[in-house]
Amino acid sequence: MNARGRIEGYLPRLYGYALSLVRDPHQDEDLVQDCAVKALSARNTPADEAAFRAWLFQILRNTFFDRLRRAKTVTAYAEDPKHHPLSVCRLNRSMQHIVTTNPRQN
Repeated sequence: MNARGRIEGYLPRLYGYALSLVRDPHQDEDLVQDCAVKALSARNTPADEAAFRAWLFQILRNTFFDRLRRAKTVTAYAEDPKHHPLSVCRLNRSMQHIVTTNPRQN
């Protein structure tokens, strides 16, 4: 059986595991899709069925943690005042730029 057929056999279980991790039906679909793409693009896959199943679930788990890390980084970046789009310093610079580049015409 080819890799796609092997993965398809585990999709219901992968969806269940993904749903238990993210608790959102839309996000679990994305997570399983990312997992399948990574598995299909792998050069080597385990030949043993038990190892293949464990390998798939490990890909799903790692993808989930990668997303968590990425989300925390984005959140931390957004919550840092120096990166906030409306920080006082940036707002002052933006206003100064507007005033100097767009002189008021009477």
